[in-house]
Amino acid sequence: MKNIRSLIIFLILLLATTPTAAAQSSSYAEGLNRLGLFSGTGNGYELLRVPTRAEALVMMLRLWGKEEEIKKNTYKNPFNDTGWESPYVSYAYTKGVVNGINEYSFGGNRPTSLNQYCSMVLRVLGYSETKGDFTYETAVSFASMVLGIDLTKEVEFNRGTLAKISSYVLNTRPKNQIATRGETLREKDVFTTQGLNEARSLWEQDKKFDSSTILIYAVGSDLESQQGRLTDDLEEIFRGQPTQNTKILIQTGGTLKYHNKYMTNGASERFEVDNGQLKKHESRIQTAASDPKTLRDFLVWVKPLHQVSVIY
Repeated sequence: MKNIRSLIIFLILLLATTPTAAAQSSSYAEGLNRLGLFSGTGNGYELLRVPTRAEALVMMLRLWGKEEEIKKNTYKNPFNDTGWESPYVSYAYTKGVVNGINEYSFGGNRPTSLNQYCSMVLRVLGYSETKGDFTYETAVSFASMVLGIDLTKEVEFNRGTLAKISSYVLNTRPKNQIATRGETLREKDVFTTQGLNEARSLWEQDKKFDSSTILIYAVGSDLESQQGRLTDDLEEIFRGQPTQNTKILIQTGGTLKYHNKYMTNGASERFEVDNGQLKKHESRIQTAASDPKTLRDFLVWVKPLHQVSVIY
């Protein structure tokens, strides 16, 4: 198909086979390492080991883009059991981000749980327990929704899982923001555009895709009502002849008049391209196409229908 015009927003969701956990985790860890965010030990990345409180805290602060500030700070902490992580603990303690396990111990060598790390990264993405976004008990399920990855099925939490979650954080838009966390850190010169692109390539290289679902959120506007641009794009899709392994779902709206026989003037509707034909799905869309809730409802409708996982 030729270039699709700007009146259509494309969201491409891919159904992927899952590579081995070890290979996948290694790719996530290597990508983060390229960005200067994830370090190994004398024993390599140690992806099967449970991360410590200190390691989880350091990763959270790096995802927050605070490392350079931490290196320059002179903050102190009251704990007598910190080592290499002391500057990070001092910064986080001073900012009210973290507490110790008691008055004089931070407990940096203690293991971190999946709930704890999910709570950390949700705060990085602008979500808050105090504002009612999530609780400690719901952190894993809420993070799964925010990141677009099912973490509720994780059998154990290890450094490999931490690397995987952290990679998804970089490809996720924080609450009420347009840029992803990775794009924001790139703009702050935490790492380069080339580095981010290389990391993303590593994160994707192990995925083998059995099929794909292309979501088209079409706000027709006067480009359709006056010029029939959406209809032209629809015809291009038909000519592209998607394979049986490719599903195309379309939601329309935002225009008074369509220049085709499929769509109802002034209405918002949902369709599926099937063997070169447009099949209409029953829908009762009441909100405007420009309302973010309308797009969110489209994504909520399609995900259980096609069991998709979002790849950013």
